Amino acid sequence: MEANYNQDVTSCILFNKNSNNYNGLKKNPFPSKRRKEVFMRHVIALFGEAEKGQFSTPYLFQKLPQLVDSLGNPPIESKGLFFAIQALLYEREIIYFRVQTEGFSKEDYMIGFKQLQNSEKIKKISALCLPGVGDAEILSAADAPCAIHKSSLIMTEQDLYDYLTSG
Repeated sequence: MEANYNQDVTSCILFNKNSNNYNGLKKNPFPSKRRKEVFMRHVIALFGEAEKGQFSTPYLFQKLPQLVDSLGNPPIESKGLFFAIQALLYEREIIYFRVQTEGFSKEDYMIGFKQLQNSEKIKKISALCLPGVGDAEILSAADAPCAIHKSSLIMTEQDLYDYLTSG
């Protein structure tokens, strides 16, 4: 079986590659809005640089145009917006925290981690993405929000190497 998707997930049509008919399958695999919301609710908290936006303020994005309008273009050598675009293309929601310098603005990271620990405002995150961070102090502080939300930590190979080889 292969899935063909339009822009809207609710218009998904399944068909068998070996035949030209739809084998009586429903065109809409999500019978209610509630089920669709459960399907879409993978949230990734991401820290990174951006051209626009306020520092230490969480931005929630569900669509790519929202991201571009709010944060602008990525600065040179920045990886945060690249990861945000990838997550949105995989239909994840993003909570983006703008930091002054990826991996070095400890105060921006600590403020963001504190906000992520507030379970009244942020119910659940699937992963915490920290591109450009190899600093042991920032990574150990990231442990608290990851433990609260039972989420994974996403980092690049270069950042892992920096962390493992630092002092």
